[in-house]
Amino acid sequence: MAWGLSLFASILARDLREAEYPAKHLLQYLQTFPEVGLVYRRLNQAEAKVHRLFSDISWAPTGRNSQEASLQYLGARDCNLVSWHSSKQPLTAESTCESELIGATSALHRAYPLLLLAQEVTQEKAFIALGVDNLPAIRQLRLGDDGSFRTRHISIRGYRLSEAVNNGLVELSHVSTADIPADHLTKALSGQDMPEARTRLGLKIL
Repeated sequence: MAWGLSLFASILARDLREAEYPAKHLLQYLQTFPEVGLVYRRLNQAEAKVHRLFSDISWAPTGRNSQEASLQYLGARDCNLVSWHSSKQPLTAESTCESELIGATSALHRAYPLLLLAQEVTQEKAFIALGVDNLPAIRQLRLGDDGSFRTRHISIRGYRLSEAVNNGLVELSHVSTADIPADHLTKALSGQDMPEARTRLGLKIL
């Protein structure tokens, strides 16, 4: 759905008449599953301190800019979804690693205000547990400024996120592509894949 909305928005900005068909398609999907919704549950004090953030990209699916997506959960990864995003990246990356770094940094920028709000409300220190499925990007973030000369421009991309990791604001971990829920927001899915995608996103029959 997020991928469809992103595509619809880009078409809408270009040609209103061309956007009529995807708009009807999206509305038809919503009417087909009126009983599906997001699940939220009460958290204990320890769970409320963890904001689980997942970032993923689809490398240039249209042949130009990559599609990035992120999901932010409060306390758990199967419920309490508080933020989600899917859009084309605003610039062209030169590699998958660089594209992943751009997506992860953008996800952090969107997640940070919610983290500050939660800390203000609860008066408790919290942190972001960020999951990324690209090992070279994670290695680059952990190296920080110690990366090779060839990857120095990529290091600049990820410096803000690397700084957050070093300061303890972000805990970085590798999540396989098969397990990262943000993957479903970067591409169109077949009808066969939709039930599993809804479950991993925290959508359930209410």
